[in-house]
Amino acid sequence: MRMKPWLKAAAWTLAAVLTAAVIVIPKLAVSEETGPAAEEESARVVRVIAAEKDTLDRTLRLTGTLRADESVDIRAEISGKISAIHFTEGEEVEKGRILITIDDEELRAEMEQVAADLKFATLEEERQRRLMDEGSTTQRLLEEAVNRRSVLEASQRRIESRLAKTELRAPFSGIIGLRYVSPGALIQPDTRIVALHRIQPLKIDFSVPERYLDELSIGQTFELDLTGNAQTHYGEVYAREPSIDPETRTINLRGTVANPESRLLPGAFAQVRLNLGAADEEIMIPSVAVVPGVESYVFVVSDDRVHRRQVALGRRTRDRIQVLSGLEPGELVVVAGTQNVRDGDRVRAIDEN
Repeated sequence: MRMKPWLKAAAWTLAAVLTAAVIVIPKLAVSEETGPAAEEESARVVRVIAAEKDTLDRTLRLTGTLRADESVDIRAEISGKISAIHFTEGEEVEKGRILITIDDEELRAEMEQVAADLKFATLEEERQRRLMDEGSTTQRLLEEAVNRRSVLEASQRRIESRLAKTELRAPFSGIIGLRYVSPGALIQPDTRIVALHRIQPLKIDFSVPERYLDELSIGQTFELDLTGNAQTHYGEVYAREPSIDPETRTINLRGTVANPESRLLPGAFAQVRLNLGAADEEIMIPSVAVVPGVESYVFVVSDDRVHRRQVALGRRTRDRIQVLSGLEPGELVVVAGTQNVRDGDRVRAIDEN
């Protein structure tokens, strides 16, 4: 049976409508999937922390070395044989005490010879002066007698000086170290005999970066800790170098540390804490938030987008850094995920506070 024309036209129309519906409905679904839900899925996840003001820790942590208040290697000034040693290693000695005696027998013999010659020369000079008064001698003979006496007196003073150097005395009160010679040893002026140290009090040397120069002063106090010593010790700055080291860009300070029980020893390594005084509150952020480069910058999150912000930095602590400009308190700063975002990216921020 043949379909009527109007029914055939209606069938074709229905088929066209159904086909269009099949095509349009998937497109609508696709359009819905690219809306807010899809954008949410494409946002980068970052962790943020709010910039906040805090009191900056202005304690410098430095390293230093303890030194004796006074220290010297005792060495002879003349050659000779050691006749006696008058100290015990590790002993405390007073200033002026005789430590070493060098054999002086030959020098004393020379002294006796010069003394006898000087006595004769003095008598000869007196005789020539009497003869000059009587007109029985010449001016030249008198001058020779005077010159002879002067030469012998100079020889006597030289021998006396050498005799004094046969006794090596302590130049200051302190503790004797280990000796390096024995009785009977022949020594030269460069022979090291023993060291003498004064360790009450001690000195300590340490260096401070030049950027803190205006905040350093004589009389500043500091704390120090030493390996193997649980006690915290205290010191005071009493001197500094008048110049900055051009290689390290630091200035050397020297302080004094009490050592009443002599338990601290020269040469020890020390951790120094130098307090620069109180400071106003400053904006502080974690150091990991800063992206280093020619110019330092951070990423700030606002309205679900990340913005690159250049900042000026100040002092650092162990894990935080001071921001001088470029950031306001309360702004959210990215602390994790900076390597995955660019300026203007949409992000999903997770607060680390």
